[in-house]
Parts: sequence; structure tokens; C-alpha cells
Amino acid sequence: HHHHHHHHHPIITTTFAHHHSSSSHPGIPQLKTMPGEDRKVGQKDAPPPQTDAMRKRQKTQNKGKEGLKKYREAGILKRMHLKNFLCHANFTMNFGPNINFIHGRNGSGKSAIIAALQTCMGSRASETHRATSIKGLIRHGQERANVSVTIKNEGPEAYEPDVFGNEITIERELNRRGAHKYYIRNSEGKSVSYKRDYLDRILSHFSIQVTNPCVLLTQDDARALIGSSNPTQKYDFFVRATKLKDMKDRLASMQVNLSNQERLMEIESEKLKKYEKKFAEATREHKACQHILKQDAKLLELRKEMFWAMVVESEQELENLRRSVEKLRVKQIKYSKRLEECGEGNLEEIKSQMNAERKEKRKEYDRKRNEHESLKEALKAKQKEEREIQRRAANARKHGQRTQKAIKSLEREIQSLKSSSSRDRERDERGKKIESTVKELERLREAEGKRKEEFDNISGAEDKLAPQLREMKYEIEEFQKRESDVQKTLQQFKNASRNRKAVFGKYRDSVAADIARRQHEFKVRPVGPLGEYVKVRSDDPSNKNSLTCIEENLGRVMEAYLVGSSHDAQILKKILEKSYGRHRPAFFTQKKSTRKYDIARGIQHRRLRRVYDMIDIVDPWVHNLIVNQTALEKTYLCDDDGFAYDFLNEQKFRQHGLKKMNIILQDCTRVQLSGGRSVTRVASKRKHARYLQVDYSAQIRDSEEELKKVKADLERVRARYRQVEAQKRQHQKEIDRAEKFWQKTVALIDSQEKELDILSSQQQEDDADEVTEQINQLLVQIDDKKAELERFKTEENDLTKDSKEKHVEADAIKKEMRAKIEDCENSKAAIRQIEKKYEDRVRELSKRKKDRDKAQQKLAKIEEVLISKEQEQEEKQAKTQEAVTKAESITNGKRPEEIRSKSKLSLEIKALERNLDREKQKHGDPFAAEAALKKAAEEKAAAEKETLEARNVIFQTKSNFKTRKLEWKDFRRILQREVRLRFNQLLTEQGHSGKLIFDNDKQTMEMRVIPASSSSQTNEKTATSALSGGEKSFTTTAFILALGEHLHTPFRAMDEFDIFMDSVNRRMSMKLLINSASHRLKNQYLFLTPQDIAGIRQRDNIRIHQVAEAKR
Repeated sequence: HHHHHHHHHPIITTTFAHHHSSSSHPGIPQLKTMPGEDRKVGQKDAPPPQTDAMRKRQKTQNKGKEGLKKYREAGILKRMHLKNFLCHANFTMNFGPNINFIHGRNGSGKSAIIAALQTCMGSRASETHRATSIKGLIRHGQERANVSVTIKNEGPEAYEPDVFGNEITIERELNRRGAHKYYIRNSEGKSVSYKRDYLDRILSHFSIQVTNPCVLLTQDDARALIGSSNPTQKYDFFVRATKLKDMKDRLASMQVNLSNQERLMEIESEKLKKYEKKFAEATREHKACQHILKQDAKLLELRKEMFWAMVVESEQELENLRRSVEKLRVKQIKYSKRLEECGEGNLEEIKSQMNAERKEKRKEYDRKRNEHESLKEALKAKQKEEREIQRRAANARKHGQRTQKAIKSLEREIQSLKSSSSRDRERDERGKKIESTVKELERLREAEGKRKEEFDNISGAEDKLAPQLREMKYEIEEFQKRESDVQKTLQQFKNASRNRKAVFGKYRDSVAADIARRQHEFKVRPVGPLGEYVKVRSDDPSNKNSLTCIEENLGRVMEAYLVGSSHDAQILKKILEKSYGRHRPAFFTQKKSTRKYDIARGIQHRRLRRVYDMIDIVDPWVHNLIVNQTALEKTYLCDDDGFAYDFLNEQKFRQHGLKKMNIILQDCTRVQLSGGRSVTRVASKRKHARYLQVDYSAQIRDSEEELKKVKADLERVRARYRQVEAQKRQHQKEIDRAEKFWQKTVALIDSQEKELDILSSQQQEDDADEVTEQINQLLVQIDDKKAELERFKTEENDLTKDSKEKHVEADAIKKEMRAKIEDCENSKAAIRQIEKKYEDRVRELSKRKKDRDKAQQKLAKIEEVLISKEQEQEEKQAKTQEAVTKAESITNGKRPEEIRSKSKLSLEIKALERNLDREKQKHGDPFAAEAALKKAAEEKAAAEKETLEARNVIFQTKSNFKTRKLEWKDFRRILQREVRLRFNQLLTEQGHSGKLIFDNDKQTMEMRVIPASSSSQTNEKTATSALSGGEKSFTTTAFILALGEHLHTPFRAMDEFDIFMDSVNRRMSMKLLINSASHRLKNQYLFLTPQDIAGIRQRDNIRIHQVAEAKR
């Protein structure tokens, strides 16, 4: 908008005065108004140019007015100091207040003075035409340079005199390595600021324009201007010096801004149309929604009534609580009475009395018991002694009996010797018989040994056959089971050939029927068997050869079922158990999913094929379950065992981003890397794919082959069993026969031995040579035996006597023991008596204690419940009161006569809310509609306001733009007229006449001059291009002076203004410069020239400076 640009426009003339203050910007050419010259550019009746006479008069008047202060007091240069700047190592110059001629040979470094002014007052290095960067201004071989310029700061135009005093020093430090700093110091040399914008404020205040070529005319500008005959360049110099170019640029940016605003205006208009349409729609919707408000009012009334219904419900609950509390209080009194009735009765005291009495009796009983035990031990010892004596007596008796027998035998022998001594014939026969009997005995004993061995051998063989038979019986059972399994599988394969689903067993259809029948009970209908959802991909024919391995990986999942929740799992479990019993298929519980897991691409290798890539599982739920259960995305098939082991051992799968991997070999063996580094293999019994096959003929063929083989094996084992059984029966017969034979031989040996004994004894009897001698010997023997018999009898009698004594002692101990047992029984009876005495008392007290404990527990419980109920009652009371207060505040304190129940109201409210929702869906919420209408109205109003404001702004900007453009053209015209007049006037003073021709459309400016030297008859004005170099320089000097008089700036500098001039033109130029400058004592001039200035005298307003040759 137009007011954004105000402070950027340079104010050039009084015709702009109504927009801006007139001395706020640096670089603004302001028309010069000298004391006494009150003319303003832009006034129609500007006074004619002044003559010398008029000026002299005016000067005299001014002197009277000004008194001593004829020179400017603020803003002019006082001195300059350069250190290591360009060619100067250390240079100082003090300036005069009006005209300063600075003379120095070429290369003496006089132009550095203008470069220093530019650098110090903020120009860029490139603007000095001496270097491309600030570092380039530092003297060769030095690290840093310093430039300082001191400005006068006195009188009414002084800048912040209380801060700076009578002078301001601007210093700039240049550094090759770091930043270039500013120091702005006061008259005492103290730093006031380091900031560039502070410097700009000072320059603005004094209107110092270092970038204006008319203020600081450098050598390059001077040469370009004087040497060029190009009118466009001259016009460009004119517009730059007068800042007309800047003003024109700003007008152009103003025009761009205006176009942007007009575009924005179009957007605002579109917005407004949109908001108007929205407002119309909102109005229509608002009207349609009005009847919903009536329904809302009714709903509000029902909700108010609902508050009272809640009060009634709360009061009812409070009443119930009050009754509960009453009942509990009655119970509390009842149990308190019961507790009193139970009394205290000291059970423990009675028990301790009883225990004390019982303890005494118990001690007595234990003592008697111990005595009885020691008697028992003594009795055992006595009985042992008695038994030992009896044993010895029996031995003596036995020996006596044997001795008796020997005596009788000896007596018989004597008798037989006496009766006969002529038995030789008999003896011979007997001898022969004995010989034959001995031989027979030897033969029989040998036969008996053989038969015993035979019997043992046969028995051993029999023992070996029994476990063999048991083993065969077990083997037969195993083969029968295997036969049944193979038949079952064969039947399934046969059925599967007819029906794909039959492979999942005979109960699959009944389970499916049950699931369908109970479908309404399931949250999500279960699926299964899961094998039905797995299809082998047909795009790779080799997949069919790997069916068994794929199925090995899928395992029991193939026949399992899948449910969505534990609730569904319970129902499915019952269905499966109904058909299958305990051996039902597995089922998995997993939340139903509608999107398959994203499975990453597998390892690509010619030796490895991933199971996941070989099958298709369309159903996402089944897919995700199988992936979770079987890790088939990490399982690969491999036909090379060695490769598989190496691949796992070296953990090559980690390179493919897998943490774990299984490989299934061709024989279905699973190979995997377990715990750390070792590779384990798990063998498989799977021969065929049972579920994944499509053509079952191979399985049927194999199953029939297997069935034949099993049947053959079974028959072979049964035949062998029968053979072994027959063998066992044969063995049994042989055992029986061998045993009989052996027993018979043993009996024969016995009879032969007896016969041999008899024959031997008879033979011995016959062997006596002399019967009498034998009889005598026998009698001696009889006497010995009798003596021995007597000894045995005496021993037996003694031992019998001892035994009787021991028996008597044992009886005495037994009697004593019986007495002790009786004592023990008495003690026991006494203990029982004591217990009985206290028993009734203890029982009674125990019962009372139990009753009391029960009553106490009951009472504690009642009190606990009572406290909580009372607390609940208090809370309910408070809540009821709160509900009443709330209901009263909502319904303005009126409790209705009749209050319907909460449930009835709730139903009515719900029905009304449903209707309202339907209505609101149809027409929208009335409050929302009202809010929408209000919002639409506000938006429309805001858009209208914005559009109107934008229109006003555009109108204002357009009008401002037109005014500015006119003013700019007007100002340009006036300025050109003023410059033309002054230019001609300056030339006339030197006897020449000249003219400036401006063409604003073509942007050209030409200088036409008639030099004083040319003939007076020639009336033609010569273009500068036809002039000599010196004349050109002089003309240009006049033009710059004419232009400069319209700049309100405290000082101006011209470098090599006299370039290309001959001595005549130079003299004229000098005269022109001195005259022009002497008439403007309030301005300061710096003229730099390499030429000789010996003709100029130093006066009070002219100071001449010589610049010595700088040491390089």
C-alpha cells in the first residue's frame, strides 16, 4: 500500500513538501537556498538570474547580518589522517572552511584523499575505483590501515553537541584478516559508537552524499564525463547526480505494488462471492432446522423429570439402607446377650489342674512299665539258658541211644558167631554177588550223571524259549497295529482320490456340519483343517517333487483348526471331542486378521528354495497363523547336504539379514543352527506328503505295497511263533520223560546200595578166623560202650535237673511280670479316672468357649458391616440431598406431584433422542446450523470489509502514484530549466555562450557552446564534440558547477577537473571555480590538480595544500 514507501522517496523539491520533512535523508539533492535567496524551484514566477552587481550588494548586506560567522560551522571537513592507506604511510591534512586547492604530482597520492573520504563515510571499495575489496586499500606489506576524518560540529546545526562537542571524528580501521571497524569519536577523542547506522544518521543530518558523483567527482568520473561525447552518458550523470533516477525507480516499484494489489483485489472478490454463497446456504439450512428446537425443548423437560426420578430412586435406596441398619442393630443386641450368657469359665486352669494330676500318675505308670520291661529281658535270658541246657541234654540222650544200639548190635554179632561158623559156600556166593552189585552200582551212577545232565540241558533250553515266545507275541501285536494303520491310510488315500477332503479323516465332514449348526454361537466362525487352505504353486513344476519336505515343515498345522477367541475355542473343543474323543486334532487361537503380514524377500541362491515361495495361502488369517507357527519364511529346501551344513556353520544367512534359518534336506531331515555354533539335525519318518498331494496313485501304490509287506512279515512271525510253540511242547514232553528216567535210576541206585550194605555186613561176619577171639574182642567193646552209656546218662540227668531249676526261675520271673502288668493296668485306670473326672467339665467349658468365640466373631462381623452400612447410609444421604439440590436448581425448585419411574423415562428419552438424531442427520444440528449461519454472516461481513478496504487502498495508491508522477515530471522540468539557466550564466560570465539540450524521451543531454574565440558572425552553436579538449573540460566544469549549486551538501570535491585543458581554458576554469566558490562561503570545496597552481594566491577563504611524493 502507498504509505509503505514514504520514507524511501528522496525529497527533491518543495512541491513534495506535503509528504515529507525536508532534511532527513542522505543523498537527497535539495535546492540551495542561500541566506537572502528566497527563491524556490517550482514557483512559476522564479526571479531572473542574479548579476554580479546584485551579488555584491547582497554580500554586503549578508556581512552585516552574519557578523563574524561567514563560514559554515557544522558538517565541513576539518582534518584528515591516513595511516598505511594506499600509498600513504602516515599523512595528515587540515582543511580550510571554503576553498582548498590540493596540488600534487601524478602518483603523489592526492587522489587517495577522495578514496579516504569515500571509505571513511561508508562507500564500498569498488566505488572508490582504487580496489575491488577493502583489503586492497591497505598499503602493500601492512596488516592494517587507519582512516580518520574530523568534521566541524558547531553552531545551531550541530549534531548532538552535548555528546560530541565542537567536532566529530569518524575513524575506520581496515584489517587484512578480520572485520573492518568504525569508531565515531567526540571532541575529547572518546568513542561514542561503532555502528554503521549511527554514521548514516550523522551523514543524513549534515546531508553528506559521498556516492553522488557531483559531490565527490573522482578522476575516473571526470575523465569519463570530459572525454565522452555520448549524450546518453551525460544524461545518466545528470539523473544520478540529481537523484532523479532513484525517484523514477521508486515510482516503478510503486507501479508493481499497485499491480500486485489489483491481483489481490481479484482474489478478495472471488472470496467474497464464495462467502456470499455459503451465507445463502447457511440461511436455508437454519430455516429447515427450527422445528428440531421444539423437540429439544421436550427432551430438556424429560431430562429435568429424570433428575427427580433419580432423586426418588436415591430415596428408595436410602430407605433400604436404613432398614438394613435396623436389622443389623437387632442382631447386634442378640449376639451381645448370647456373649454375656456364655460367661468366662477358665478352661485353661481346669486343663492345667488335670494335666498336673495326670502327670503324677503317668510318672508312676512309666516307672512300673520300665520295671516290667527289665523283667521281660531277664525272662528272655533265663529261657535262652534253659533251651541251651535242653539242647545239650538231648545231645547226651541221642549219644546214649546210639551207644545202646551199638551194644545190641555187638551182642547180636556174638550170638551169630556162637550159632555158626561153617558158611564158606555162602560167603563165596555172597562175594560174587557183592562184586556184581558194585559193578552195577558204578554203571547206574554213571547213567544217573548223564540223565541229570540231559534233564538240566532240556530244562535250560525250555527257559530260553519262554522269553523268545513273549518277544514274538509282542512283535505280532506290533505288526497287527501297523497293518491297521496302513489300511487306514490306504483307505484315506483311496477316499482322497475320490474326495480331496477325505484325506483329513472320516470325522472332517461331521465336524464341519457341527460348526455350521452352531455357527450363531461363535464370535468368528472357525476355519479348518488348515491344510485345505494351503495350495502348492503350479508356476514351478519342481515344487511337486518337494511336497513331502514342505509338509514336513508345516507339520501338525495341516490338520489343525483356527479360532478367533478363547470363547470360540471352548465351543470348538467340545465339537472336536464329540467326534474324535481324546485324540482330537490341535486348534490354535489367534485374533482374526484381514491383511497378510508383509514377508521380506528370501535368500536368492540356486541351491536354496524357500518353502514360503513354493506355496499359496489365500486366506490372510490362515496365512498369518501358519507364518507364526512354522517359520516357513525362514525355512529353505536344499538338495546338497554338504552345502547346507557349510551355509549354516559359516552363518552365511546373516549376510542376508536373517537371525535364524532352518534347512530341510531331500530326506526331510531338518538341519538348524542351535545354541551358539553347533549344527543339529532332526531326522523325520515322513515318507510321503499326505495332505498336499494332488495325484494319490503313487501313495495308494506305495501303501498297498507296504500293506503286502506288513502282512507277509506278520505271517512270517506267526509261523515262527507256531514253530517255537510246538518246539516248547516237545521239550516239555522230553523234560517229563528225562525226569522220570532219572528218578527211576536214582531209585535203583538206592536199592542196590542197600543190598550192598547187607551183603557187606554179612561178608564181614563170615571173615572171622577165630570166632572166640572175635567174641572176646566184642565183649571188650561192649564193656567200653556200657561205660560210655553210663557217662551219657549221668550227664543227661544233671542237665535235666539244671533245666528244671531254670524253668522254676523263669516261672518266678513270669509271675513277677504278671504282677507288674497288673500294676501298670491299675495306673492306666487311675489316669483314665482322672481324665474322666475332668472330661465333662472340659467339654462343657470348651463348648462355652466355642460358643463365645462364635458369638464374638459374629458380633465383630455385624459391627464391621454396620459401620460400612452406616457410612454408606451417610454417603447416600449426602448424595440424595445433592440430587435434590441439583434437581431443584435445574427445575427451579418445583417437585412434581407425580414422578414416573427412571426406566420409563429412560425409554422415552432414548426414543426421543433417536428421533432427534434422525432429524439432525437429515437437517443437521440446529445449534450447529445457527453457529454456521452466524459464522457465515461474520465471514461475509469480514470479506466485504476487506474488499472495501482493498478498493480504497488501490484508489488511494493510484491517486498518489499519478500525483507523484506529475510532481516528478514537474520537478525534472524545473530542475533542468534551473541548470540550463545557471550553465548559460556561468559561460556568459566567461564571455562564452552555451545551451543544454535535454531529451527526456531519448534520455540524452547535449551541451552546445559558442566559444569566445570564434568569430562573432558565426551564430551557430557548436556541439561539445566539435570542441577542443581544453574547451570540453572547461564546459564540463561549468556544467558540474551549475548542477552542484542545486545540492544542499556541506562540501564538494573535484579531482583532476583541469584534465585535457590548455593554459587559457585552465585559467578560465580556475577563475570560474574561485568566483563560484567565493560566492558560496557556507560551502567547502576541494579542488585536486596535478597542474601548476602558482598563479593562485592564498587568501583567508583560499587554502593551498601541497602533497609531497609518498614513499612507496
